[in-house]
Amino acid sequence: MKQNRKKTVGVLGGMGPVATAKFFQRLVELTPAKAEAEHLRIFVDNNVDIPPRAPFFFKGGANPVPGIVAAINQLSAIGADFVVLPCNSVHVFYDEVSPQITIPWLSMVDAVSQDLGASGLAAPVILGARVTVQMRLYSRLLPRCVYLAEPTYNYVYEAIDLITANQRVPERVMKPIVQGILDHRHLADGILLACTELSLCADDLRKLGLAVFDSTEIYAGHTVKCALGTSSAGCAVPNRELGQQAVNG
Repeated sequence: MKQNRKKTVGVLGGMGPVATAKFFQRLVELTPAKAEAEHLRIFVDNNVDIPPRAPFFFKGGANPVPGIVAAINQLSAIGADFVVLPCNSVHVFYDEVSPQITIPWLSMVDAVSQDLGASGLAAPVILGARVTVQMRLYSRLLPRCVYLAEPTYNYVYEAIDLITANQRVPERVMKPIVQGILDHRHLADGILLACTELSLCADDLRKLGLAVFDSTEIYAGHTVKCALGTSSAGCAVPNRELGQQAVNG
């Protein structure tokens, strides 16, 4: 009976706040609950104090890793069984952070790549933040990823900044993004929204006739399955006692 216990989810958010709010909403909506008690227990840390990823890599800014480690371990201390970070670019630190935390971190990159592979998608256009794009975050698992020209990505980055500031993305920004995708359509078999803020652009991009995969949606689905114990793969979430022993041992 203990094995069927719903696992408590820790969400380390704030990267950015709008994406975190949308992610929490999707967790609730995707949970197959018929009563209040059938929903998941979720701790959300909208931690806007964690240094941004891009300044660390490109401008010598503060290292986000210590803050990420501390925040995850705080979520563990209050009862989270595993943690999710609804931000693509922060997963560049996954291998560095994982040995320092007391609960498992469910990888967004692994979850998204798994779903794309299962769908037969091999060459998605990557729309993401600067770290995700320039570090080629998805290329390890999806080696045929399609990347746009840097001038086009400048508009993508602007769109992300606008959404983070809770502003709409105007046509002058969306139009060159759409054109950049069309210019690479012969190379691509879909579009991956590899930044959680870009979920708000999904409807506009679906009009292009390419399959659009939303990293937020996919990650939320995997998170719910992991918490309920219904995931068939890629979600080894041990109990908190075993996780703590592994770190301390």
